[in-house]
Amino acid sequence: MFSQHVVEIVERLGMRESLKEIETFLGEHDQFYIYKTSLSEELDGCTDKRKLFGYNAIRFIQSLLYRSKSLIEGSINALNNNSSLTSILSVRAHFETTGSSSFLHKRLTSYYLGNINFEKLDDDLFRLSLGSTTISNPKVPKPIQVMNLIDATDEYLKKIIPKDKAPHDKMFRELYEDLCDFCHPNYQGISSGSKIIQAERAIVYHSTNVISDTHFLFFFHLCMSAKLFLHFYEELSRLLKEKEVMPIFHTS
Repeated sequence: MFSQHVVEIVERLGMRESLKEIETFLGEHDQFYIYKTSLSEELDGCTDKRKLFGYNAIRFIQSLLYRSKSLIEGSINALNNNSSLTSILSVRAHFETTGSSSFLHKRLTSYYLGNINFEKLDDDLFRLSLGSTTISNPKVPKPIQVMNLIDATDEYLKKIIPKDKAPHDKMFRELYEDLCDFCHPNYQGISSGSKIIQAERAIVYHSTNVISDTHFLFFFHLCMSAKLFLHFYEELSRLLKEKEVMPIFHTS
């Protein structure tokens, strides 16, 4: 899965176990794959938003599952081809995908606890799945701001990690902001394109096929995001199947 060149760098950095984790997380996506859904007798011809919610939510989380797997695969493929910037762009996008799943999990659990009404839950799913900032159509909703998705993940982590075990209460957001800084064309985003040689008072400009040790620190942010995404996906799937009207699932 990883090129020999990547494995050699990772072993030199002593991070082989993290590489294995990412391989494992990628493989775990397959157990949740659904080939097709079709309308059950109860849903066929149904126009009741309440009954259709489970069907719509399953479709949304399956789209997230596809996106999560594609981004992990894309990040690995880019790394294997020595395109570290492209790899890290995919890692950042994965954080946003995880944030989307955590936000829906937050809203769904809040609804089942009786803290929000169905209209709020359904509107949030509508914005998550169909929101756009560029489509000029009054029927297209505005998306939920991405930092709200990221912060929803930290809200969840605060509930499950004891305070004495957590370095601070914005762990997920801090990693995401690291990735954003690298992906933008400011210092971290452009510094990988060259190397200063002090002894020669010169600058060497890299081709696009150079991977530095620093890049791997950003790549391994993926471990946290991939693990959390699979957790949120599994919890969302379980809750929806327990409490909502489901479509028919086809495995092949």
